[in-house]
Amino acid sequence: MIFFIGPKLKPITGQAMAFNMAFTHYLGGKRVFYYEGSNGGVLTVIFKNLFLFFLFLYHFIFNFRDVKCVYLTTSRSLTGFIRDALFILTCRLFKVRIVNHLHGADFINFRDSLKWPFKSIVDFVYSKIDTSIVLMLKMKEQYAMYDGMKVVSISNCAPPMSNLPKKHSDSLKILYLSNIMYSKGVLFVIEAVDNLIKLGIDVQLTIAGSPMGDEYKTSEEIQLIFKEMITGKDYIDYLGTVTGIIKEQLLADSDVFVLPSFYRTEAQPISILEAMLSGSAIITTNHNYLSDLINSNNGFVVEPRSAKGIETSILELINDKSKLESISVYNKDYAEKHYSLETYVNQISKVINN
Repeated sequence: MIFFIGPKLKPITGQAMAFNMAFTHYLGGKRVFYYEGSNGGVLTVIFKNLFLFFLFLYHFIFNFRDVKCVYLTTSRSLTGFIRDALFILTCRLFKVRIVNHLHGADFINFRDSLKWPFKSIVDFVYSKIDTSIVLMLKMKEQYAMYDGMKVVSISNCAPPMSNLPKKHSDSLKILYLSNIMYSKGVLFVIEAVDNLIKLGIDVQLTIAGSPMGDEYKTSEEIQLIFKEMITGKDYIDYLGTVTGIIKEQLLADSDVFVLPSFYRTEAQPISILEAMLSGSAIITTNHNYLSDLINSNNGFVVEPRSAKGIETSILELINDKSKLESISVYNKDYAEKHYSLETYVNQISKVINN
C-alpha cells in the first residue's frame, strides 16, 4: 500500500496535474490524501491541515503493516512546511519510507529566507526524507545541502492527447494557456500581439486560464487589468478555463505557444510540454530552469517582462515559415520520446517501489 499526499486538482496547477497523474496511474495498492491551497484565513488553513493529518494518521495506524511508502508533494511555504513536517516525522517515527516530489524551483529561496531556529528545523525535517524527486538534473541543487538524501531526476509529462486535425487558418495562431497571473507574463503577450497588429501582421491570440493572485497582483487586480487590455480586440479570444477535448483542439490548432513566465516557483511547466507534443513552437523566458527546457531547436528564450522579445520572436517565425515547420516536427517527436505519461509513471513507480 502506498499513501499519496498532494494538492487537489482544483484550482488547476501544473503541480496538481502532475500529482494526480502519478496517483491515478500508479498500479499498486494506494490511498490518496488531498491538501488544499493557502486560501482562507490562518486559522482555517491550520484547521484543514490538522484535519488532514489526523485523517492520515488514522488510516496510517490501522494500515501500518501494509504501508510500504508515503509519496508526498511538498510545499515551499511556512504553513505548508509545518503540514509536511507532520507527515515526514510520522513516517520516520514508524520507519516507513518517504518519497518527496519537488515541483517548484524555490526550495533554496524558501530555506534561505528563514531565520534561526526555523531554518534548522527545516534542515532537521528534510534530513529525514529518504528520496526526493526533482524535474531535471540541474534542480538537484535545490537539495544539495542534504548529504543523506537520495535525489533523482524525473521529467514531468505531457498527458496523452487525441490526434486531432489542425484547423486551417490564414492567421498565425498564438496560444497562452496558463493561469491569468501577472508573473506568468500574460500582459506582455497581449502587448506584443497589440504591437504586431499595429504593424499589420495577421495574428490571432487565444488565452485560456483563470485569474489567480501572486506577489505582484491580487486575483481581483489582475482580473481588472486583463479585462481592460483585451476588451474590444477582435484578434484576442479569451476562453476562461478549458479542459478535455476543447483544450486539446486549442493546442492542435496553435502555431506558437507563449509562456513568458517570471513566476517565482516556475520549473518545468506541463503546459509547455503539452504544447510541444501538439507541435507548437515555444516562446518562454530566461527564468529559473526554463532555458534548460527550451533552446533554438524548439523555440525562443526571451528576457522576462519583454513584450519586444516576444514580438521579435513571433516575427522571426512569420518571416521564416520553414523554421516554424521544422520546430513543429522536432517538438512533437521530442515530446513523444521524452515526456510520455508511460515513462513518467514507470519512473515514479520504480522510485516508490524501490
